[in-house]
Amino acid sequence: MDPVTIVSGVVLEKEDKILLVQEKKKHCYGQWNLPTGKLDFDQNIISNSVKEAKEETGYDVEIIDLIGVYNYVSPRPQNIT
Repeated sequence: MDPVTIVSGVVLEKEDKILLVQEKKKHCYGQWNLPTGKLDFDQNIISNSVKEAKEETGYDVEIIDLIGVYNYVSPRPQNIT
């Protein structure tokens, strides 16, 4: 069985603006994205999203709503960093 990676992310909105971060990973360098990250074993989806927002933006955030849960199978190998 292939390993499963769970990713959580946040949409940070203020005054009708959405905060994006610029990727530094080699395979997607320079692309703009929402703050996201792999789910840590000891975190739930909400606490992981708060942690990722802090790591990637420096902001302390409060999750006020869940937009959705989606299933996506990546066509590329999961060992890309």
